[in-house]
Amino acid sequence: MNFIKTFESFNRNIDDEFIEGVLKGYLGSALWTAELDKYGVEDFDEQDINKAKKEVEYFLYDMNSKGYLEHLQDKLEPFVIGHNYWLTRNGHGTGFWDQSELNQEIADKVSDVLRKNYKEIPDPVYNEATNKVEFY
Repeated sequence: MNFIKTFESFNRNIDDEFIEGVLKGYLGSALWTAELDKYGVEDFDEQDINKAKKEVEYFLYDMNSKGYLEHLQDKLEPFVIGHNYWLTRNGHGTGFWDQSELNQEIADKVSDVLRKNYKEIPDPVYNEATNKVEFY
């Protein structure tokens, strides 16, 4: 029953446009940290976009179930949430804990969850054979 209430609350808190904004920030930051910023989100392999979208959805669900999502939504634009998700998850030396707009206690808790429960993802590469940006 608790899972159903949490899932229903999650569905009310976000919509497809919000998810897409977070996804664009997440993938855009992946391009930036890989020094592939001459490419865009549309240059990713479709399979990788779908996988990243599922990871973003899980992250948002996780943050909602822990009570942090509403604060993130109130203080940061979706793109910035995705950007910080990528940076924090992959240990790029900045991230949620660095956002002055956030309550520091919540920012630290979100950062701790990402460091402890989410594995790092290697930066994407451009595959000349497919003309797509891909995660390996």
